[in-house]
This record gives sequence, structure tokens and C-alpha cells, in this order.
Amino acid sequence: MIPDKLGIIMLASGLSTRFGTEDKLLAPLNRKPVASHAASLFASYRTGLHCSVVPETAPERTNLFSAQRWTILNNPSPELGQGASIAIAARHLLSTDATASLILLADMPFVTENYLSDLIEATPNGYAAMSQSGSTSQPPALFPRAAFHALADCSGDTGARGVFTKLSKTALHPISPDMARDIDTLESLNGAQESSHHA
Repeated sequence: MIPDKLGIIMLASGLSTRFGTEDKLLAPLNRKPVASHAASLFASYRTGLHCSVVPETAPERTNLFSAQRWTILNNPSPELGQGASIAIAARHLLSTDATASLILLADMPFVTENYLSDLIEATPNGYAAMSQSGSTSQPPALFPRAAFHALADCSGDTGARGVFTKLSKTALHPISPDMARDIDTLESLNGAQESSHHA
């Protein structure tokens, strides 16, 4: 279960430049689009505080997340990088009563609700937390409302990690390499298909 006032930010504005001509978020993985796996997280707890940032020019992504009852935030300039997407979502959450935000990536299909619940429960009140795979800190990431203004100033490809490193109250939560994998290239998608078939 997740807190009622938790805002969830789903970043789905990537341009798929490393994937080729296809949209990686719409590519099939286990018989459904890559992004559908992340989009279905916490579906039974969906609130208006759960928002997905998608390019204005990606109606199929918009339809995918709308079908899962996400609030759609259009990104007019996805080429500006992940930081710009975070800023759009943070500015939106600042206008709500969200007390914290959980940042997810739509191209991470193997993150589970159990992992996210553990991350939320393990993070002390008022702290920010990032997932850690080996020596790498990455989303999923949790930020208190006190960090929303800093998130709203994100730009370029710096993203949430740049905000996280400047905060005094932070924690890291271990995530398994399998769960931490993202889909950036056709090779990574094919590898994910093979891993799933052998699971």
C-alpha cells in the first residue's frame, strides 16, 4: 500500500534515439508494450497525484498511460532531456497537496510493487532515497515535498541525481541488477525477452 498523498512521477518522454526507428516504450515485452509494465504499477491505488510525462507528439504513449488512469503531463520539448521532464512533473505536484514524490522510469519494466513499497517504508520521514545497483544510484527515487522546488529547477540530463547529491538527508536502497535494468536498445530488449523466457 502507498500513502494517499504520495505523488508518483512516471517519466515517459525519452526519444528512443538508441533504439532505432521504433518507439522502445511501445515495443512488445512479454506480450505487452514495455511501458505497460511500469504503467500498471499500483493501479489499484491510482490517484490524481499520479502523473506521466509524455511528449506532445506521442499519442500512443498518451493513450497507454491514460488507459491506466495516469494524469497526463505533456512535454513540448522532450529533446531537452530527463531533467526538463522532472521539472514539469515537480511544478505540477507543487500545485497539489502531495507530501512526497516517487520518480519512476517507463523503460524499467522489471520494477515491482513490493520493491517500491519497501523503498517507501525504509525511507525515514523527510529523507530522499534513491535505488542503488552496485555503485550506481538511480531511479526509482523518493523525494520529500521540501525537495520539490529543487526538482522543479532540473534541466538537461542531470535529472534527480543532481538534486539528491545536494540534500543533507538521503538514503540508498539496494535494488537487484535484474530489477534495475532498463530498455534502451534493441539488444537490451532481446536480452530481457530471453531472461524472461528462462525465468
